[in-house]
Parts: sequence; C-alpha cells; structure tokens
Amino acid sequence: MIISKKQGLIIGGLILLVIALVVIYLLWQRPVVDTEFTPETNPTTNTAPVFMTSEEKQIFAIPEETKIQVINRGEDGSIITYKIINNDADVVIPGSASSTRPTRQ
Repeated sequence: MIISKKQGLIIGGLILLVIALVVIYLLWQRPVVDTEFTPETNPTTNTAPVFMTSEEKQIFAIPEETKIQVINRGEDGSIITYKIINNDADVVIPGSASSTRPTRQ
C-alpha cells in the first residue's frame, strides 16, 4: 500500500492532534493544589495583636498617639508589615488573615 504525501500529512496531523488532546486532558485532570495563603504556625507564637513600641514609632517618624499594629516582622525583629489602626475593627487577629490570591475554580 502506497501512501501519498497528502495522506501522510493528514495522518500525521491527526496523530499530533490526538496527542495534543490527550496531553490537555491529562493536565486538566491534575488535582488542584490549594494555593490559599496559610501562615506558618508555631505553637509558641502569641496570638494577641502586637503594636509598635514608642521607640519603633520614633524610628519611622510616626506620631506617638498613632496606633499601629505590627503584622509581620523579619527574622532579625525588624518590622516588615504594619497597619495603621483607626478604630478597633481595623485590628488584625494573627492567623485570621484571608488570602488575597484569586481562587482557581
């Protein structure tokens, strides 16, 4: 049986299409990894909100009367993230922050 060039191209194209569809199907069926942010938990970690000290406010040139919560500190104890508290509802409870990443459906 002799296959013409045109038939060979059609058969080759169909084989590539089937392979592409199988790869897409296999990738689509992978389990979805939960990408929601979950902070590292340490049993010795204090769950009470931590506020900036007077000394830290002076370093950042922040008025003494401003209430500022420290959200995240570096390994050396330096402030990485903080939040200005205008009223008590603004206080973030450690470990309760929800993810700001979009969820995959």
